[in-house]
Amino acid sequence: MVDLSEESVVFLRVTPGHVERALSDLRRNPKVKEAEAVMGTYDIAVTGAFRSSEDLGRFQAEIEAKDFCESYSAHPGFENWRREEEAEEPVAGWTLIRAVDAERAMKELQKVPSVQRLIGTTGEYNLIARIGAKDPSALQETVIRDIQKVHGVRRTETRPSLSKT
Repeated sequence: MVDLSEESVVFLRVTPGHVERALSDLRRNPKVKEAEAVMGTYDIAVTGAFRSSEDLGRFQAEIEAKDFCESYSAHPGFENWRREEEAEEPVAGWTLIRAVDAERAMKELQKVPSVQRLIGTTGEYNLIARIGAKDPSALQETVIRDIQKVHGVRRTETRPSLSKT
């Protein structure tokens, strides 16, 4: 059994026309901390407090069995950081980050004012940042100007949220 940190992220691709039903179902699940609609390859971002890889695996099996789930991408959290005073920004998103030195990048990303949370994970991306901004242009600028310029960041993929933060 592998212990996880306080927060992991699962992105879901949902059958067309079923996002609202999926969000309602997911938000009733006691393992889910947040579920929100996002844009891009996936339709929903789910954060949950899964204490072990087995807990996350059970959740994955549970959502995979739902008729609204077409596919998912799970990102187990091994290290978490959260800004003490998260600003209430009207626009938010999730930026998946591939970095050469994830630990160093995580420390540098903590200095970026728009970064609200960071999750160290494994797989194609080794960091996930929750970012906030005043508008969509500022969100894009944060990714291009602040996140992509962090030493060692090799690739990013941003999934803007469709929900208010």
